[in-house]
Amino acid sequence: MISIETEARIAKFLLTLADAEREVESIRQVLAKQLGFDAYNIFRVLDKSLKNNLDEYDVYSFLK
Repeated sequence: MISIETEARIAKFLLTLADAEREVESIRQVLAKQLGFDAYNIFRVLDKSLKNNLDEYDVYSFLK
């Protein structure tokens, strides 16, 4: 059984995660309404190594 303190920390973490997910969804909806926004094209720009997924190195490379 876990302690009350551990339970409280897990609950706080999950609430923080849920808040972040709500914010991301809100931003996603705003982006989807932008006429010039094309998620696939952005993905292709970021995926320079053509591995069909993105990782932190792709984002870092893009931001350099």
